[in-house]
Amino acid sequence: MKIAEDIYLVGSGQIRLSHFKDCHVYLIDGGEELALIDAGVGLQTEVILNNIRDEGFNEKEIKYLFVTHCHADHAGGCKEIRERTDCKIVATEPTCRLLDSGTDEELGLNVAKRSRIYPEDYVFKHCKADMAIRDWGTVKVGKYQLQAILVPGHSSVSTF
Repeated sequence: MKIAEDIYLVGSGQIRLSHFKDCHVYLIDGGEELALIDAGVGLQTEVILNNIRDEGFNEKEIKYLFVTHCHADHAGGCKEIRERTDCKIVATEPTCRLLDSGTDEELGLNVAKRSRIYPEDYVFKHCKADMAIRDWGTVKVGKYQLQAILVPGHSSVSTF
């Protein structure tokens, strides 16, 4: 769903665009390169990829996946999206560590499972990020220069 020039909403549980636990997942069209912002929960990644195709894009052209923070609804699909697209995962240093080896407690999953937000058998699929980005760091995506701005508060580590 195109929401602005070169920005598409390709996943969202809130508006039933993808799995009901997915955060908003955005596709940035930089012309010759594409980027995703967040990956969803990882329970129906194929739906997100189908939405990308339905907008006329080839998911193999996704160069980067930017992870805003390591809550499962934003980062649970990272591993599968990278496997399916060969994109590079970009996150802050603390988020990189959680993606790689964060415990359920560090990810906030223990509370989410006790609260029945996630089923007890939900497993966060860990993966290594390819690039750590710092506050005000930039990454070129085709014709765009994306800049990270750290916004602490929503999760246990800084977000961007």
